[in-house]
Amino acid sequence: ARRAEELGVAADLPLVRELLRVCITAGRREPLARTMAMAEDHGVQLSEVGDLAMRAHLAVVPSAIEQGGERQQLEPQQRNHRRHDDFHCANDGSASLDAAFAVYTRGRAEAWVLSSWSLRRLLILCACHDRLGEAGTVLDDMSECGVEPGFEALNHVMKASHRAGEIDAETLALWLAGSEEEARAGYQPPNDDDPAHDEDEPSPEDRAGRWS
Repeated sequence: ARRAEELGVAADLPLVRELLRVCITAGRREPLARTMAMAEDHGVQLSEVGDLAMRAHLAVVPSAIEQGGERQQLEPQQRNHRRHDDFHCANDGSASLDAAFAVYTRGRAEAWVLSSWSLRRLLILCACHDRLGEAGTVLDDMSECGVEPGFEALNHVMKASHRAGEIDAETLALWLAGSEEEARAGYQPPNDDDPAHDEDEPSPEDRAGRWS
């Protein structure tokens, strides 16, 4: 994005799309902020790249799932050394999630078509960061739009609810056991590998009507 600005390249829709794809791979906030600002400055309609913008913002949110797994593998002394880094990482993750949710809120207001993958990923990250209010909003919207959250996302919501004291350990254990049983019975959640080819996506007109 910076190089394009230096060269005076016009930020048209194809360029913004390509830059957002790079941002998704890089997972860094600064290039994403430049790309979003460039799109706004050059009049690119973000509704045309709404899902890419959403996915790019989600990519810069540090995943509590992965970080938690790494901490569990460290020795106690190493975990103590990581506390300072974890504090800054948590703050950065919270700020990044704020930005991602702001994009999501704008998308709702402007009736962007967001893939079910993006909605599920946002739901998981909200739950992992104990943002139950935001998670509830996303879950309600998914229900209204006919997007199935899947057990992975719901498991994280239930775990966050337990951490918040909203459900007891027995209820959580029963839920997780039921989730595992469904998986063993052959339940297959919707394929999220390619957000561009989600078969359960509502049409733009349908989603605009539901979010209007």
